[in-house]
Amino acid sequence: MSPLAQLRAGEFEHEAVYVVAGFVAYVTCCAPAAMRIHAGPLRAVVESEAALLERSGQIPRSPDILGNKLLTELLADGTLVVDIDGKYPQALGISTIIARVSVFGNSQWEVLRNQVTDSPFFTSDYPVALETHGNTGQVNWIVPLAPDLAVRIMPDERLRGMAPDLSFRRFTFRDRRIGRTEAMTINRLPVRSAEDGVFYRDQLDWIPRFIEKNRAYRIESVTARVPSGTGFLNIASQMIVQQSFSGGA
Repeated sequence: MSPLAQLRAGEFEHEAVYVVAGFVAYVTCCAPAAMRIHAGPLRAVVESEAALLERSGQIPRSPDILGNKLLTELLADGTLVVDIDGKYPQALGISTIIARVSVFGNSQWEVLRNQVTDSPFFTSDYPVALETHGNTGQVNWIVPLAPDLAVRIMPDERLRGMAPDLSFRRFTFRDRRIGRTEAMTINRLPVRSAEDGVFYRDQLDWIPRFIEKNRAYRIESVTARVPSGTGFLNIASQMIVQQSFSGGA
């Protein structure tokens, strides 16, 4: 029985958990969107180091052609940009993929069965959607698998840093049937998490308007720089952020 068939039947064998958890782990560290998202914290580290070097007098002001500004001022106004090669955060992500699979596969899942035939689930070119809970820092992943079936993975943060357990002995799930309101709420997340494309099966009249309303968003890593001793502590969180550009999904 295929992993999708197991989910439809409400039967989770080890293979099904491994396949879905592995898929989410791969997408969240290796997809082009993940490369962009994970470049953000690295960029923040470089900018924090620049601020420290400037504060200690190791970096002089810029030449007159750049307005004799400080390095931090040039970074703040966009004259200078820290460009992170996306392959570097991707490589860092690959080194953590087994740990990600372990966390996802040992967490609680919800199998979401969409009972509304005229409001099928969407997916996108970043086929795992971010679900946040205010400012709590808690992040879930919504994984649309079919127009009528999705999985919500609620990562157990207590497992991070622990030795990987690919037997998934802590795995639990519950089965839920959802109605129209929740289906629409869930469908906003793949649209707002997409990079450039949203995919759906049925050409329904309401879908273009729905996508247009939610298209100007995408996932970003937002970093807070907190003074700590003689340096800084960078705290990064992924969240869906409204964009000023006119392109995108």
